[in-house]
Amino acid sequence: MNKMLPLGLFFSTLGVEATPAAFWPATIEAYYSSDIYAKNTAYVASIQHDLGDRVRAGELLARLEDPELDAQLRKMRSALAQADAAIAVSDSQWRAAQAEAQLRRIGLQRSEELYQAQASTAQAREEAHARWQVAEAQVAAAWAQKTAALSARAQLEAELLGLQVQRRHHLIRAPYPGVITLRSISPGQLVNASAAGRATVLFSIARDDRLRVVCWVREEEVARVYKGLRVEVRSASGQRRQALVSRQAAVLDPQSHRLRLEIDLANPDQALLAGQSARVYPEPGR
Repeated sequence: MNKMLPLGLFFSTLGVEATPAAFWPATIEAYYSSDIYAKNTAYVASIQHDLGDRVRAGELLARLEDPELDAQLRKMRSALAQADAAIAVSDSQWRAAQAEAQLRRIGLQRSEELYQAQASTAQAREEAHARWQVAEAQVAAAWAQKTAALSARAQLEAELLGLQVQRRHHLIRAPYPGVITLRSISPGQLVNASAAGRATVLFSIARDDRLRVVCWVREEEVARVYKGLRVEVRSASGQRRQALVSRQAAVLDPQSHRLRLEIDLANPDQALLAGQSARVYPEPGR
């Protein structure tokens, strides 16, 4: 921003009190403005909005695509299907092992009863006990196999989720309501990720339903201004708005020795344009 004082201001000279300025030079800025980048390196698949379009918060601006990522997603979904099949098999084997162990437990109890009634031999009882132990070991092995299958699927699911998050980043959306001030991409173009050294700006967006008027007050007048001071903002296009000083810097600019003031203005009809020059007139008798 050009911080040179306009001709309409009076400078103080050594030993002479400065005359209060009739107005303060100002610039009208968008309340927010952002450059939008891609999270991941990808190709531009389609563009939904262009320069000058008004968009809502979250509205889709462009779609990106990455063939390698899409291939990874297909591979991961196939692996998950195989993992689900492995879980189903291991669960069936575990249930079968449980049923077998239950039968061996009943057989062992029956063998014990026969042995106590002296209707069976000790060897038969020992054989029944051994069969029950084998069945219990098979239950433990089947459970371990099922647990391993579940763990493998959880790992695959976490990897798939990571890939899906990357895929969602390919949907470029507006961070807030505003107007597109720059579109620098074309379909089929390769765009670099924001983490790369040469990141590609996809869009620039500005919020202009609310504006920020920035003006600079010379140091001789700092004591005369305060937050809430009534002012009138006059744009170069002739628009006039009554407003209050919204905020002020706590220190002077070290180069111009002036204080930055900001005035918030509602602009629902977009009658004022961000980038316009303006004059800020303080209330009379301030």
